[in-house]
Amino acid sequence: MKKIFLGIKGHVVCLNQDSGEEQWRTKIKNDWGKPTVVVYSEDLIVYLNGTLYCICPDGGKIKWENPLKGLGNGNCVISLTGKAALGKDGSEPNVIVGEIIDTAIDMAM
Repeated sequence: MKKIFLGIKGHVVCLNQDSGEEQWRTKIKNDWGKPTVVVYSEDLIVYLNGTLYCICPDGGKIKWENPLKGLGNGNCVISLTGKAALGKDGSEPNVIVGEIIDTAIDMAM
């Protein structure tokens, strides 16, 4: 199943790309703000209000969190090393993780 991941109002939400149906929703500790969500290999890397999270994309379970002590809670740019993501059948990757594929635009201005 193809998935869409959203960061919205203190939550990470997974939608089925074909139907738009919500698959799961995970509340991040902080209830305000828009999480930054990056898909990386087998994980979602999520930043919100000074804390970095690693979330399982299959069920939304938080694997770990790092409060990034002493760095404040402002905006964060996430950059990852380019790790090839193989297809489920072990085929050659068509995406290098870390490469910008699409740009999400915040329309709530």
